Amino acid sequence: RNPFARLVSFYSNKFENRNISRIYEGARYGFTYLKYDEGFETLVNKIVTIPYKWADRHFIPQSELVYDEDGKCVVDYIGKFENLPNEYKFFEENYSLPALEYHNVKKKEKNWMDYYSVELVEKVYEYYKKDIELFGYESEYIDLLNYCKSKIV
Repeated sequence: RNPFARLVSFYSNKFENRNISRIYEGARYGFTYLKYDEGFETLVNKIVTIPYKWADRHFIPQSELVYDEDGKCVVDYIGKFENLPNEYKFFEENYSLPALEYHNVKKKEKNWMDYYSVELVEKVYEYYKKDIELFGYESEYIDLLNYCKSKIV
């Protein structure tokens, strides 16, 4: 999943909308706490300081989940969340699975790119650089960076 959009989704779901479990009210990760009332920028600034080995499943770089310490891929298939209907067709056809159902479809009220500044984009890029390169999100990074630069007037 696009790491930039993924962080906004995590923040929106667990913090902004306060649809939050107790773990995120004061979860300790290394030397920092994630708190729901501090805003997206503060959350990102904390997340990018958390070593991968302590990162929560909601924000750990996904390359850490699909590659082992030797760089060997440990999964059989890598698809993009943004292409889920097309990605799922492979499994539907090859494994006789039922059609993909949609649950928890939310109305998008705010553009996820509006959560970012140029500085935050760069910090997130550095933290998720391996994901961005391995999974082909370079153009999304450039688009987001240009979007943020265009907001500066």
